[in-house]
Amino acid sequence: YHTAIEEWQRLATVIPHKVAILIDLTQSTTLPRGAMNVFGTTAQNIPANTDLFIIIGGDSLFCSVLTATQNIYPHPEKQLIFVTTPEEAHSYLNEYHQAPGYQ
Repeated sequence: YHTAIEEWQRLATVIPHKVAILIDLTQSTTLPRGAMNVFGTTAQNIPANTDLFIIIGGDSLFCSVLTATQNIYPHPEKQLIFVTTPEEAHSYLNEYHQAPGYQ
């Protein structure tokens, strides 16, 4: 979990365009160990070009924690979307890429 976050942050900073993150929790039953300890740090270190987070699945606790983290560390230019299936996520992502102003 921690390695994946570090890798995303490292890779996103070298990509010269907007980055959307898809987090698939459909097979997850609980939060990863230590996840709540790193939410705040992660929220404070979101690369500038990462502007969309799509969470697929996830239990109500996870979604509540992410929403609370977003309220504590607001990033109005970043979107946090919750969907229930990978198909919904890909549909939203396709619409997002077609929106005016997307680059």
